[in-house]
Amino acid sequence: MSAEMSFEKGQRVETEKNGKGKVAFVGPTQFSDGEWIGVILDEPKGKNNGNVQGVEYFSCEQNYGLFIRPAQLKLESARGKPPPSTGLKTPSASLRKDSVHGSSSKLSTGSSPAMSPTASRENLTRVSQSTAKKSIGGAGGGGGGAPPPSGRPSSVPVPPGKSKLKPTVSALKGPQKKESPMKNTNEDKKEKEKESSPSTPITPTTPTVQSRVRKIDADGCIGGSALPSVPSTRVRIASGMDEGTELEYLRVQEKDLTEKLETLRMKRKEDREKLVEYERMKVQLHGLNEYKNRAHDVRLELERKLREKEQEVEGLCEWKESKSQELMNSNEEMEMLTLDKEMAEEKAEQLQEEVDELKTRVEELEVNEAILREEMANVGGAGGRNGEGNSVQMKQIMSQNERLREAVIKLRDANGNTLEEKTKAEKELERLRTENGELLRMGELWKRKAEECEEAIMNLKEQVDAYLAVEEVVQHLTDKNEQMEEKIRTLEMDKEDLEVMRDMDEQIAEEQKEVEKALRGEIEAMQVSINELLLRQRQDEDHSEQLSETIIKFRKKTAELNGEMEDLKDQV
Repeated sequence: MSAEMSFEKGQRVETEKNGKGKVAFVGPTQFSDGEWIGVILDEPKGKNNGNVQGVEYFSCEQNYGLFIRPAQLKLESARGKPPPSTGLKTPSASLRKDSVHGSSSKLSTGSSPAMSPTASRENLTRVSQSTAKKSIGGAGGGGGGAPPPSGRPSSVPVPPGKSKLKPTVSALKGPQKKESPMKNTNEDKKEKEKESSPSTPITPTTPTVQSRVRKIDADGCIGGSALPSVPSTRVRIASGMDEGTELEYLRVQEKDLTEKLETLRMKRKEDREKLVEYERMKVQLHGLNEYKNRAHDVRLELERKLREKEQEVEGLCEWKESKSQELMNSNEEMEMLTLDKEMAEEKAEQLQEEVDELKTRVEELEVNEAILREEMANVGGAGGRNGEGNSVQMKQIMSQNERLREAVIKLRDANGNTLEEKTKAEKELERLRTENGELLRMGELWKRKAEECEEAIMNLKEQVDAYLAVEEVVQHLTDKNEQMEEKIRTLEMDKEDLEVMRDMDEQIAEEQKEVEKALRGEIEAMQVSINELLLRQRQDEDHSEQLSETIIKFRKKTAELNGEMEDLKDQV
């Protein structure tokens, strides 16, 4: 197997697809067998943060970590170097060289002179040597005392498919050959060097793939499916296997590899279906989160409206109580004013009656005064003896009249004041009636408003009840959301595992392509070898016929010579 480059922590490396980075981890992992290299990339083109399946191998930012096989890495300073070889070598170039060398040897043998039986044997030997140089399956030289061919089998482990036969790819070694004495010394040395050096076996980098697959088989199904088991059994091809059997074996192996590739494709299809399911559940979770947020916003809005309505109702209740108290005070005040008005009216009536009585008395007194004046005038002419008495009476009458006049003035003033108070009381009564009507109207208005608020409170209570049902739905959706989040976390873990599996599948597919390419090259080489062997077989059959004819001729000649010898003996 080809030697892989060793890496150390801190080295700068370069990947084929993900860019450059720095080595942060070297060694085996729990998610897969074999050696893995943990790289911290310069750009976010990775797949993790150094943590895989709950095990932290190194630490970095998300999408900057990447686990990769050593065969897929190269040092940053080795940009100009070609990528590492997988160890698969197609024999097409060597076959072309051998075919040219074989054709030149045929031309050289064809130009050399030969005698009848011996020449045919030498031709057969040289033809067999030239075909042996082209052969990969290990066939020796032809007749003429050449030793039988000897081949050493070599085995290479290759992951088989589901067939009962689970062989591996074999790189058949060229046989050791003895050159004809017709060759010169330099050619003999070159041929011995070629024979002593073993041919390079086909060494595909499959043990890492086998270790991964064994790890997957040991862990069981990841994400609902598992890869087919890849045993590390090595099957050696016997040196005596003929070309037809070996070709059939290679066909069976190619069929097994094709079946394995189909299995991997089916698994990749299942992985794609799982990723589609993951995306669908992610969209569903996003929709549930949006519905939850909308329900939460509606809940907050309803609670805010409910608080506003409750505050408004409390304010209306307080205003209603205050206005009710004011209305009661106004009613009491109006009743007091009504009583005052009635008392004032009664007092005014009494004063009016007194004024009327005083007016009547004043009129009577005025009439009496007039009568007295007439009497005094009539009496004044009759005698002056009664003058002093009349003057005294007059003074009394005048003072009495003055007092009566003052009483009348007082009564008039009292009457005016009473009328003024009555007018004021009537105006106050009218004002109180107007205010009472306004208060009654406002009371009716606030009563209707209170009824509307009570109706709004009932509606809000119904909305709150509906909100409670919505809250139950939200709680149910929250539980479902948590379940979906848990399922998504599980799917994300499965996704990481599937991504690792996908990388392994890609590596297996690339290695299988290399192996398939090598197998096709070997099949082509085997086909060329088969054609050469068929050509050699026809040449051997022709040579055998020539030898048979020569033997028959020799037998006839021997019989003739024996007959002549018998004749000579008889003559003697």
